[in-house]
Amino acid sequence: MAGGTWSSRRVICRQDGRTTGRQDGRTTGRQDDRTAGRQDEPAQRQDSEPLEAAYHVTPAEIEQAVSRTSAQYMGDLRTMLAEVGKVYEGQLAAKDAALEAKDQALTTKDQVISTQAETIAELRRRAEQAEAERDRLAAAQAAPDAPGATEPPTPDNPSPDAPPSFWARVRRVFTGDEGS
Repeated sequence: MAGGTWSSRRVICRQDGRTTGRQDGRTTGRQDDRTAGRQDEPAQRQDSEPLEAAYHVTPAEIEQAVSRTSAQYMGDLRTMLAEVGKVYEGQLAAKDAALEAKDQALTTKDQVISTQAETIAELRRRAEQAEAERDRLAAAQAAPDAPGATEPPTPDNPSPDAPPSFWARVRRVFTGDEGS
């Protein structure tokens, strides 16, 4: 390995043109990308200067390169985040719409339940009213058996205070009982 020249980025042995990839000089067996496929390269490399000698870089230029790279990276990151934000906003809008639809469905169900509860309450009130009427009629039917009780008014037996119905008057006319 004596007499070999090493670059700082890629470790290239100047004698055989192979890239080691390590600072300690052990070869990886790969040929340098720039020399792949050329047989006469080792002789040319020995005569030429190291790769870094062709570039004269000052610390200010390095700072500027880092600043440009950082600015480019930040710009790309902002763009990517804006695109992800648009997708996320779209997903949030879709979820909000789905939740709104569910809320509307729940409100409709609550209204139906409320209406049904009112209907049930009205039906219970009517049932209680009908039961009370039934109990009153049952008590009235049991009362004629008692002494001095009169029958409840029916179409055949109207109450004495009620005016006679149309059919009762027709019956009286045909039976000959016109005096009443």
